[in-house]
Amino acid sequence: MAAVKDLFVNLQGSLFVNGAADPSQFLWPKLYHNDNLNLAIRFLKANPTGSRTTPFTLVPIASASLTAKLWKADNTTILAQQTTWAADTANNILSGELNLFTANMTTAFASSSTMQISTTLELTLTLSDGQYTVQVPLTIYRSLNATGAAAPEPEDQYLTLDQAKGLFAQFVNGAGRTITLTSADGTKKIVLSVDNDGSFTPSPQQ
Repeated sequence: MAAVKDLFVNLQGSLFVNGAADPSQFLWPKLYHNDNLNLAIRFLKANPTGSRTTPFTLVPIASASLTAKLWKADNTTILAQQTTWAADTANNILSGELNLFTANMTTAFASSSTMQISTTLELTLTLSDGQYTVQVPLTIYRSLNATGAAAPEPEDQYLTLDQAKGLFAQFVNGAGRTITLTSADGTKKIVLSVDNDGSFTPSPQQ
């Protein structure tokens, strides 16, 4: 599970930022298609009486509803979605999980020859004063652990007795067995054998 804790969303700027006191843009970590994102989200609005150290105020989420959708780049396929969130009204945090390892995500990577696909994360927050939508482009990377074929387990292989004997010149060979010697350049061979009358016969071969 990839933990993406303490997300802050500037509703008026439609932007993920680094904190209630830091309006700089949030940089997402590298995400893989079998991740299960653990999200804790705070929503922000500009503080009308704020300063450089307090640019935002937290948006109360007591009556809020939130939908998170991860769209394929063509904006026609929802790859992942979450509509159920735990509300911490004391701290104005909505928490939930966005599971990327879905059937649609798996299909998207199965039909792609690349190691990554482009997506858009869309948050739609409904409050008493209206609806807010924030979108951010995200690159999702292929997880080899999830899609790659597992390497086969090695299996022990054994030669038969006859196969093992055929690999070596024994001190005592069976009837009719010969020994072949090959020249260093591999162009000449001599077959050593014993005739039935006991004579030793080297037989050159081309």
